[in-house]
Amino acid sequence: MMFVSINVTDLDSSAVWYEKMLLLKTVDRSDYPALGYRQADLKNSSLHIELVEYDSAGMKLKDSESETGMKPAGIAKLGFTVKNFREWVGHLLMQDASFAGGITADRTTGKPAMTITDPDRNMIIILEE
Repeated sequence: MMFVSINVTDLDSSAVWYEKMLLLKTVDRSDYPALGYRQADLKNSSLHIELVEYDSAGMKLKDSESETGMKPAGIAKLGFTVKNFREWVGHLLMQDASFAGGITADRTTGKPAMTITDPDRNMIIILEE
């Protein structure tokens, strides 16, 4: 995968979260006020994530279930593999990550997997390579 784009409700706090939890580095930030959004590109050696925050001039994100006609946050689920699964577990525990369940076995491979959620409740699944 070349990159994934994730819609977020707060670009600044989400960028900090992805840097802290997934060890990504913000390599570019751009504001497009005429188009109604801001964007941050975060990378490491194997992952490239594009975070996008829309404002009222663009496709404003849903703040509550009662609002309609608005673009919801997120991509719902992102998964990737890591070689050093146990180290990732330790890192995420130290960062006080929000886990969605415990460590499980991937249904296809039987290898360990875990799910954390970002500030917009998008699921990030980390699987042992």
